[in-house]
Amino acid sequence: MKSVRTPALVAGLACLTAALTLGMLQSRSSQLAAQTLDDTLTNAAEAGAAQLNQTNARLRTISLMLAQDRSFTAYSQDYRPREIKRADDAGAAGDIGRSLKYLQELMPAQLDSAGYSDIDGYEAAHFVNGRLSLPGGLIKIVNEPYFSDAINAGPGSVVVSPPTLDATTNNWVVTFSSLVTSVGQERGVAYFSVTLESMRPHASTSGVVLRVVNAQTGQIVVDSRALVGTGAGGGMAPVVGNADKNLARQVAQLKDRSGSLNVNGDRLVYAAVSGNGVGKAATGSDTWVMVASAPAVEAFGFGGPLVWLLLVVGLGLLLVG
Repeated sequence: MKSVRTPALVAGLACLTAALTLGMLQSRSSQLAAQTLDDTLTNAAEAGAAQLNQTNARLRTISLMLAQDRSFTAYSQDYRPREIKRADDAGAAGDIGRSLKYLQELMPAQLDSAGYSDIDGYEAAHFVNGRLSLPGGLIKIVNEPYFSDAINAGPGSVVVSPPTLDATTNNWVVTFSSLVTSVGQERGVAYFSVTLESMRPHASTSGVVLRVVNAQTGQIVVDSRALVGTGAGGGMAPVVGNADKNLARQVAQLKDRSGSLNVNGDRLVYAAVSGNGVGKAATGSDTWVMVASAPAVEAFGFGGPLVWLLLVVGLGLLLVG
């Protein structure tokens, strides 16, 4: 009987040692895989945020430059009836229209529409679908957030609207707007809309998804996987299931630093999007973060069929011994 117990004990100890060694190797491999994934996601989120920061800075500069156009002041100082001066192509309204039209040269793949309204909210000119609107098609925009937010933000500011569906072009857009002033007086609001599709990030690594998320609401602004839309997987879909308030709170705490979170089997890494002064109103792009995600990797995995088989066999042999 003793001759049976000794080999059983030796074999049992060997199985347990092999199980522990294999388990530790697998755990180490899982940790390395998880760290590699985090590094990949961090690089993707930071690169996407940097690209969007550059886009925001450029659009902000264009908005501030547009607000300095002299034709806006000339229009406000034209005291003829609004209907007459809006129809005068040789006057300030015509100059405004030509300035708005020139924006398509500055943003050839981004511009959706552009306009200028006086301080009472009446449009002086509007450019959309490659042409200027006729005077009869100009409207009052006093109730639009991009108008009131620009006035509230004050001179020298740029406000970015929440994503909206443009009724004319049927494109999802965000609108940049700035207050126009001269000699200390508020004259009106200059604004332009860019398509969200033109701001859609592109993931360079297979399996990685990039999403721009509004940190205040958890709403996806735009998604690298699909064209912007309201359908499943589209840019307006909530970030996780329905708008995830817990996730929104997690993202809202990040701002100027990075962070990570596991959500529903996915690893998410964040990088804050700087507004570069854009969006002094609460709805501006200061509230955006770039989220890179991929299926999560278990960082401390210990097991697998072979490991558990060795453990069971080893314990069985020890009991026999």
